[in-house]
Amino acid sequence: MKRRISIVMLAVMASIFYWQWSEREATKLPSELTKISTQSTGMSLLSAENQELDVGGVEALQGFTVVKQNGHEPQNLMSDQVSKLTNSQGQALHQAMAELWQQCRRLNNCNGLLAQLKIELPEARYWLVAQFPELDAQWQLRLGELPLDDYSSLAEKVTEVKQQARALWGDLADTVFADEFALYDFTLASQQLEQSTSEDFLANYQALLKKWQTADTSLSLDNNMALYEKGMSLIPSTYSQAQREQIKQQLTEQYLTQEQSVSIAHREQQVAEQQVQVEDYQSQLAQLTASLNHLRSTSLSGMSETDWQYYQQQKISEFRIAFFKGKP
Repeated sequence: MKRRISIVMLAVMASIFYWQWSEREATKLPSELTKISTQSTGMSLLSAENQELDVGGVEALQGFTVVKQNGHEPQNLMSDQVSKLTNSQGQALHQAMAELWQQCRRLNNCNGLLAQLKIELPEARYWLVAQFPELDAQWQLRLGELPLDDYSSLAEKVTEVKQQARALWGDLADTVFADEFALYDFTLASQQLEQSTSEDFLANYQALLKKWQTADTSLSLDNNMALYEKGMSLIPSTYSQAQREQIKQQLTEQYLTQEQSVSIAHREQQVAEQQVQVEDYQSQLAQLTASLNHLRSTSLSGMSETDWQYYQQQKISEFRIAFFKGKP
């Protein structure tokens, strides 16, 4: 299924994580509904219900059951799926709309579904579902043209993306992009922790979480492990190592079980050991490369290029085998 998060959305996300990384020394880290005119590119979809419907028989869509009567009688959609299109938001809503269009196109039954949805859904939601394919395509194009590199701060980039989303999707932009907008806003709010003293960090972090507790699912902060990891990623880079270790201990005691704490410590030890191994490998490979270059310019200067390339690759291969021999 086509994913909603486009390249530019990913660019904004990259800005979020780049900000977290650069500010923390690499500590893990689009009023009343605005409607499109009938002269817009969505005209063909909104007029779909005026076209003749294909009727007769029973067909099943993924997530929808369409019961066709003889003649042009309305079709019946499963109430739970109508409820999803009516009440959901964010990724769940986008997925429901994308699946509807994907499957109805496969079954060549989109006109019939739109006609029934016009009866079943609130006006704003029907408009959104009916216009979805064209709005989504237009959104991808618009995002690709956004000059996000012209904005120096994350706040400016987020503001621009939101303005463009609302200009195209209307007030329902906040419904369609609920998850992304929540993540953007939370990240901006979390920048306030940069001014926290180490003694106040945990209290300020918990206060931030309390303000955003209604969006914990959208933020993927609905379990203690996620809260621990987010807290660790937000520790300011200006803190000393001792202050960082103190806050780490506070976050561990607040959010982790003993088993989780031991597991994380083991994982961190493995990462540290792997990092040492990588650095050792790179150092020894650099020494070997320098030695080979010296040989090429001295005692092996008369060797043909073909023979030299073979000799060089053989030596590097032998080094790798020897280095990793016995490594876990």
